[in-house]
Amino acid sequence: MRNSQALKQFNERLRREWAIETGIIENLYSIDRGTTQLLIEKGIREELIAHGSSDKPAEQIVPIIRDQEEVVEGLFDFISQKRALSTSYLKQLHQALTRHQLIVEAKDSLGQLIEIPLLHGEWKSFPTIQQNLTKAFTNSARPNRPLQKWIA
Repeated sequence: MRNSQALKQFNERLRREWAIETGIIENLYSIDRGTTQLLIEKGIREELIAHGSSDKPAEQIVPIIRDQEEVVEGLFDFISQKRALSTSYLKQLHQALTRHQLIVEAKDSLGQLIEIPLLHGEWKSFPTIQQNLTKAFTNSARPNRPLQKWIA
């Protein structure tokens, strides 16, 4: 069962779904549900993202999804090796997750939304922006505290 084709296909689809949904949750892009399902089933390919089914061009979204997918694979490898979580590993993950992101939204000292360069593999220097992802859910999972203080 462990090496069965059905299990391999299930894991590939699950990995693609997690990769796509991560970008949606992080507000990196928006893709309609039908296109999301198509990408999960058929693979992460630009030609599957029809014009108007997302808020950004396919050629911008696909590299980000592939970065996310690569990190999901790496996490499975990390877990199977039972390595300790370290700040250097987290910075490596951040670099891989954000490889194709150039900017990030932040709030300045006046509370205005601004775009700043994304520093790959670096700790954030601006507070977390709380956003309503849906009417029923607010992303407030982590307080505005430097990430490195959460790691032993």
